[in-house]
Amino acid sequence: MLKKEITDHSPWRIIEKATHGGVKPGEIGALVGTKGVGKTACLVHLATYNLLLEKPVIHVSYARRVDYILTWYEDIFREVARRRNIPYQQAEEVLASLARQRVIMNFHQDATQTERVLRSLEAMIREGNFPAELIIVDGYDFEKGTSEEILLFKEFASRVKTSLWFSVSLPREELDFDEEGWPLRVKPYQQIFDVMLTLKFEDNTIGLRVLKDHEFAPAGELPVRFDSQSLLIVAE
Repeated sequence: MLKKEITDHSPWRIIEKATHGGVKPGEIGALVGTKGVGKTACLVHLATYNLLLEKPVIHVSYARRVDYILTWYEDIFREVARRRNIPYQQAEEVLASLARQRVIMNFHQDATQTERVLRSLEAMIREGNFPAELIIVDGYDFEKGTSEEILLFKEFASRVKTSLWFSVSLPREELDFDEEGWPLRVKPYQQIFDVMLTLKFEDNTIGLRVLKDHEFAPAGELPVRFDSQSLLIVAE
């Protein structure tokens, strides 16, 4: 009952509704924004939402240490619990139960790493008996990467039947867009991703825009604002 209370108020319920069910097994999505706008926090919310639904999660980090990511999970969940007036002891028990369904892995990105990363993930899922239903890929540098590498991730998601989300960082000083509103930095990946969202900081809140929604016309700017620290809904 406690887990349901939290998931019922998760911002990801709104996002899933706006993207025809979100990123489904075998699909990949991208969360795009400038550095520091809240992409990691948003993806940790997504992972926590899935964990509360008892769906195992693997969080892959290219940019941060495992202990740093773990702190994100703990801090965000405790803030959610505090705002929902959940007693501390109950919240800590739920937090401990979520940790058993989550694996955090850290990798260094280089030209030959992607295939090794995917082999490690597949070994964790198949040989390690950890049937992840969601994989987060955070901190992957798209300037160093290629479309071919992202296609390898997509083929992997299809093969193991998992949902996969990337964070994509844009440089603050180079925000160029095409006539459809696509950041030029991610334009080469337009056909690869099934869902793409952009985050924008404004008036101490975060706005979300649906840039791509499978083969449907994207919903555009969502009619909600999110707290810039907790990513909880602050206005509709």
